[in-house]
Amino acid sequence: MKKVISSCIYCGCGCKLNYHIENNKIIKISGVPSDDISDGKPCIKGLTINEVFNKNRITSPYIRKNNKLVKATWTQAIDKIYQKVKKTNPKDIFLNGSGKITNEDNLLIYKLGTELFKTNNMDSCCGRLCHISTVQGVNDCLGASNLTKISNLDKLDTLFIIGSNPAVTYPVFWNKILKRKKNLKIISAQPLLNLTSKFGDVFLEVEPGSEVALMNGILNYLIQKKSFDKNAKKINGYKKLETTVKKYTPKYVSEICGIKEKDFLKACEILSKSKTLGVFHGMNFTQHLNSMGNIHSLLNLVLLQNAHIMTLRGEINVQGSGDIFAADTKILNKLWKTKLQKPNGNLVKALLLEPCKVAFLTEFNPAQSMPDLNNVHKTLRKIFIVYLGPYFNITSKFADVILPIPALFESNGTITNGEQRIRNVDPVIKIKNPDLLKITQLLAKKFNKPELFNYKDQKEIFKEITQAIPSYNDMNPDKVYSGEDVFAKKEIKHKKFFPEKYLGKECETTKEYCLILTTFRDMQQFLTSEITGQSKTLTRLDEDKCHAYINKKDATKFKIKDKDKIKISSKNGQIQAIARISEKTSEGIIATRFHYPEMLVNLLYPPKFDKQTYTPNYKSCAVKIEKIN
Repeated sequence: MKKVISSCIYCGCGCKLNYHIENNKIIKISGVPSDDISDGKPCIKGLTINEVFNKNRITSPYIRKNNKLVKATWTQAIDKIYQKVKKTNPKDIFLNGSGKITNEDNLLIYKLGTELFKTNNMDSCCGRLCHISTVQGVNDCLGASNLTKISNLDKLDTLFIIGSNPAVTYPVFWNKILKRKKNLKIISAQPLLNLTSKFGDVFLEVEPGSEVALMNGILNYLIQKKSFDKNAKKINGYKKLETTVKKYTPKYVSEICGIKEKDFLKACEILSKSKTLGVFHGMNFTQHLNSMGNIHSLLNLVLLQNAHIMTLRGEINVQGSGDIFAADTKILNKLWKTKLQKPNGNLVKALLLEPCKVAFLTEFNPAQSMPDLNNVHKTLRKIFIVYLGPYFNITSKFADVILPIPALFESNGTITNGEQRIRNVDPVIKIKNPDLLKITQLLAKKFNKPELFNYKDQKEIFKEITQAIPSYNDMNPDKVYSGEDVFAKKEIKHKKFFPEKYLGKECETTKEYCLILTTFRDMQQFLTSEITGQSKTLTRLDEDKCHAYINKKDATKFKIKDKDKIKISSKNGQIQAIARISEKTSEGIIATRFHYPEMLVNLLYPPKFDKQTYTPNYKSCAVKIEKIN
């Protein structure tokens, strides 16, 4: 049995794993003691990849014939794509980058769209739905895209966690937090009582959508107490910030957020005494109608306190995908000796609001992960879809062509984790199908442009990435490909406060739709569970998967008992779930997970988005519940 060190395939921590291989099969997974992210102790999802590597796999191309997907040859699949694309206006063709594939493969997708198909209708799927507001907000306030560094945790005396549950979503980072707990105060502001909150010093159970009010109240308290960094007054926008937050008194904020004033004051007191503060946020903070407002208000705290940003994004390579798709076209024009349009796509528009005609969807599952799913499904039936991925999912069922691509553990290249650390990825087993470089070469040859993808290997592509992205310029491809970690350049280019106002509730309840539905992640599953859902271990730990948490008072009101089957309805759709009466939710809030194709929660969410970033609101939706007899 041989061991191959390569990357995990899941979250933004980007741990290294030991893959134990026998007869070209992954037999087991173990930690890498020298890995300074996991410290040799990866989470349960990473340790069960051996259970899922060969299940639910796409092993050959498929094409749609007579409204059925049938196995096809590569020649047939490439020809079907060619016949459709050649008669489609470039502006009607959409492509997405993905946080599940390597940086090199993301560049190939980018070049496929811009150079071969001549479209600028492209987007990074995980970035748009999860953390585009984070990237844009950090750029607004600090002139950078990412300032996270995990090692900064050792400097902190206080960690403010809002809208995230790292104990579940980033277990290896959480282990580092627990090691420092004796010397680290934790404030947790969440819509639910989660595992992170149970370990915190203060828990603020904030009503979804009231986050800006909470942040402004904290800012006002610190300003009134004169407990902030001495240089903050010199930062552009300070006077406007001081004026904006003045009305957010503890009493006013507590009423808006639905929290106890004494808890709010306790949190503020801890923050006022902090000398080295860190902030950590997640998708319960970003996926709102006022996503940019939330992020700006948090970054105002960062600037006021000279705090450290610790956020780790979502998928393992969401940062890398975003870096590639934000590449400067002026640099690429010189590099490729071409004339590109800057990518200006938006997957929300392309797949829902202003549908495209042809979509190349790479490792992206919009048929489960987007809001307003009834209409998304109608749209997907009309679009010519080319699905590229290693695993079947709901979206692949809508495809006109399916092309199998390697999973991350079968790929060669690099990933950029949530702290913008670049790590190499080695293939741990061999596959029969071509990789994405070969696939793009097949497409380019069919379109009579073989020179576009004339790369000899993935390292040559990475060398091009280091030339195209300024923050990657100093990287040595040979060192990275030999297994040495490197960091993108992190440079604060300016500092600016962006004062935000609380705009009122983003979701109004009615007499009929009197509860607020919010969603969260669980430790045993990842995203839309097409991979983790195949694991016997994870399934056993998560046997009660299609459930919804309900407060005891609400359960009594609606005559619902624990484990009753219930129907949850919004004005947009309905689903069924198993009721779990729990202390995790406060009165008026119902909560469930979005991982499962058996319970498509996003059917309930209307097509409402942040106006600047088109981030969907997945965290507050008015619903009603009733028992199913």
